Amino acid sequence: MMSIASRPDLPEAKLRLDLATRLVFPVVEHLIPETLDAALLCCCQGEWRFDLLSPARMLRLELLQACRPHQSFQETLREVWQTWRLTGAVTGAIPSSAALAQARARTPLWACETLFRHTASLVAELARQPLCPEFRLLSVDGIPLVLPRTQALLDHFGTTSNQRGDNYYPQATAVWVVQLPGRGVLAEWLGSANHSDQNVAPRLLPSVLRASDLVLGDAHIGTFPNLSVIRSAGASFLVRAPANLLPEKHVLLRHSEAELEIRLGPTYHVRTHYPDFRFPDHLDMRALRFPIPSCDACNGVEIATFLTDLPRNLFPLDRAAAIAALRWDQETIHGDVKTRMGLGDIRSQTPAGVHREVFAHLCCANFLRTLLSNTPVLELLNSSFTAALSALRQANQQLRLLPARQPEIVQVLQEMICTQHIAVRPGRSEPRKRRPSKRPFPYFTTPRSLWRQARKAG
Repeated sequence: MMSIASRPDLPEAKLRLDLATRLVFPVVEHLIPETLDAALLCCCQGEWRFDLLSPARMLRLELLQACRPHQSFQETLREVWQTWRLTGAVTGAIPSSAALAQARARTPLWACETLFRHTASLVAELARQPLCPEFRLLSVDGIPLVLPRTQALLDHFGTTSNQRGDNYYPQATAVWVVQLPGRGVLAEWLGSANHSDQNVAPRLLPSVLRASDLVLGDAHIGTFPNLSVIRSAGASFLVRAPANLLPEKHVLLRHSEAELEIRLGPTYHVRTHYPDFRFPDHLDMRALRFPIPSCDACNGVEIATFLTDLPRNLFPLDRAAAIAALRWDQETIHGDVKTRMGLGDIRSQTPAGVHREVFAHLCCANFLRTLLSNTPVLELLNSSFTAALSALRQANQQLRLLPARQPEIVQVLQEMICTQHIAVRPGRSEPRKRRPSKRPFPYFTTPRSLWRQARKAG
């Protein structure tokens, strides 16, 4: 379908309105399909403020707001409104906060979901993992969302069980699936206060998994319900074992102290808390133990246990350890969405608005991954998400005022990203942790350079 700007038979006012739409978020404009804009033209027509704040424009404002988590929605609109006035795209005064809130409420949820599916298809081709070419690597994580205290949100999401009295707030949980190493978000799920990534994953994964997948994750994913769902889909897993699991109690065959074959079955808790699932009687898997970098209290090294169903002849201990090292690569990815984009800071007053905000954050995360992949002379694994987010904000402001200089502005954007790459740290798979106030061993009185060499050698 053609956009309004490509139809010369439309009056001048319509062309100006379409210009206003494209000047909301010009950096990502080429990534928004025209079919979505055409569908939004036919919905939510009404009063003047909704003609001005059309659904297509509000969708872009939601995306722009997701990249500015500490700025109010009214401030975001005011920034864009200045550009609209300079270009003659709009006339009159800026809408009030109440009009803006009503326009947001009229933005259809299906538009955000459609755009999310589109961005997921764009980043799905970015993943090429040389360590494990047989599989598509996936990771699952989530974050609790603290919501405004409104009756609609309380009725829909509820509160956690430890909240009492009148000073409680509704809480939701956003969970998503990321593909490695392209780091694109493929699927999402929004749950209530009593959900977590641990009990959401069995409901989310069946819609995503296929036989050529390998699921990585922390101990929240290494539970019996999750592992049984992964196995029933024909996929494989390599996850951190839960802290309360003692593999020695479930040994079938012992190959070495670092490699066991174990059998797990569903507990009474699992059967009662997942009544709508049919679990197998048991699951046979491997329990692998290998050292990973950890906090100084463990002398810099921790012996971790991982669960996997990868065949022993094709994935011996050393190869499985190299794949498990990607676990904190995906934790860093999820941290980009949680911390740097501020997903936990939700302002919407309705359940549909909360879901729209989650979609907007995940869409922008995919936009940034696409931007990083298209930046020349830059390895995707060493690219900085923070640098891309900062460059996108600055380039977007410049493009609104100087659209004719787009090639030059995009080139400067790419140069900003390339000068802030992430330094490679070989041998480190875990995040840096705070040291204890007292060093527990005299070993740490040696120079740190010697300590690093001894740790790598041992």
